[in-house]
Amino acid sequence: MCFGGFCFDRALCSSLIQRLKKNIEQLESDCFSLIGHQFNLDSSKQVSEVLFSRLKLACPGGSSTKKHLSTSKAILEQMEKQHPIVSNILRYRRLKHALTVINSFEQGDVFTVLVLGAYKIYLSTG
Repeated sequence: MCFGGFCFDRALCSSLIQRLKKNIEQLESDCFSLIGHQFNLDSSKQVSEVLFSRLKLACPGGSSTKKHLSTSKAILEQMEKQHPIVSNILRYRRLKHALTVINSFEQGDVFTVLVLGAYKIYLSTG
């Protein structure tokens, strides 16, 4: 794989990006309709305010070092059965991460049709 690489389909990548964006927009609108107003799903502070102040959901983990309760993946996974918005937020975060990763491929060199691996044989860890 270091020398041969594998093929990269830009058209497929673009269609995946469009589908991901549509799914993300749908999740945003679902979350906003469940709450009744818009808020920033990327802001852990605003998500914390919605979940714990507005919806009064119980937080299994306690407070974080910031001025709001934690909205980490582990905490949200424990809260998933409390309200449908929690699973929407988790799915939104997964899709946003996938979009970031796929965008990095699409924004690469226009003429690239192969993805090549790079191995550092003499790298030591530990």
